[in-house]
Amino acid sequence: MIVRTETYRDMEQDIATLMDVDKMFVYETMHDISEKCLCGFHSDWDKYESLIDDFITEYADLDIIDEIYVFHLSRHIGQPKELWPLRELLIIENEFSDFLKKNKIHFMLREDKLESYYDNRLISPEQILQNGHFHLLAKRLGYLGEADYCVNGFSFWPK
Repeated sequence: MIVRTETYRDMEQDIATLMDVDKMFVYETMHDISEKCLCGFHSDWDKYESLIDDFITEYADLDIIDEIYVFHLSRHIGQPKELWPLRELLIIENEFSDFLKKNKIHFMLREDKLESYYDNRLISPEQILQNGHFHLLAKRLGYLGEADYCVNGFSFWPK
């Protein structure tokens, strides 16, 4: 089985098929899990991850997956003419970098290092690393040694 991620409809259909349930059941279960993990305005992410793992273990037959199609996040901004590696995607003119610039984010190369800017202010690697959620971003941008500019991400939710 191939899990397609090109459109939400494809993802919904393939995940429901993989789990042998109706797609509404997947959405209802995800909603119930989210509700169980809310603590005021915060979420208990460890509990969320555990409940999602349980849901997958109970319903999904992961052995039937042959491939998962993966599309770069920029694909959702517009139809790409080329699929750029992350470094080029961030520094050359394209629909994705234009989208970032409209939101006050841009990147520059200086001495073969990728620099991040928000509102024309340099964001240092230390600032990115201070927040544990951005560890993967720091790695991708080369702040943890060897840069990993590969294209290997996909999104599940419209927002």
